[in-house]
Amino acid sequence: MPATKSFHVNDLAVEVYNSEAEMSRVVAELVQWYLRNTITRQGHARLMLATGNSQIKFLQAMINLGGVDWRKITCFHLDEYLGIPANHPASFPH
Repeated sequence: MPATKSFHVNDLAVEVYNSEAEMSRVVAELVQWYLRNTITRQGHARLMLATGNSQIKFLQAMINLGGVDWRKITCFHLDEYLGIPANHPASFPH
């Protein structure tokens, strides 16, 4: 689904969607396309992700899409909550 509104702020393209779920799906499709093409060209890809609640719907959309060979991707994360176990629902490894 196309954005409901698109505009620029200086050189930054901004797109507005009807819901967080819709935006997450569109972004997940774009990231999936980019990763698959990068792997095809280079044999591997690198991906930087953030932790936190703002990323949950995007990451779920990525999982639902499938079609990405995660064995060929090195993931980096920007942050982590101090002191929580790896199996905590809010942790990056989880």
